[in-house]
Amino acid sequence: MGQTTSELAIAELAKLLLSNSPIDVEVSVENPNSSPDSEFIIWFSRKMLEAHDSVPSLIVNIQSAKCGDSCITYYLDGDIIAKVGRIEPPSLDAIWVPVDLREFTDSLVNFLVQFSDAGYPGCVGCLDPVYENIWNERMHRESLRI
Repeated sequence: MGQTTSELAIAELAKLLLSNSPIDVEVSVENPNSSPDSEFIIWFSRKMLEAHDSVPSLIVNIQSAKCGDSCITYYLDGDIIAKVGRIEPPSLDAIWVPVDLREFTDSLVNFLVQFSDAGYPGCVGCLDPVYENIWNERMHRESLRI
């Protein structure tokens, strides 16, 4: 079908966001005082506003943080549900997407709008069958190591 495991992981996260709003998001950058890092936080916030404009039921609370590595972490009720970046989350309860943060964000917004326009989460069978499968994080991570 042409989907990579990372694309399927991003699609799975989009489904989680649409089904479980509100979501807390922490955007961690190496140096929030540097121009590229601060610009990324602003850009990311604008992209999430863009998604909210298309999907008003989507509520994302964004916070920024400083850390040793750039990543985006998604929380639901205080629990990590996904992490985007180089560092793998220890729990298989969290989706891991080890891709470029901008590439990820563009793809996520596209999936959010596409799935919402199709009627997700209030529909049955409205998504392409490849996106209807039950997510298996263990298999996803194993496929990344091959």
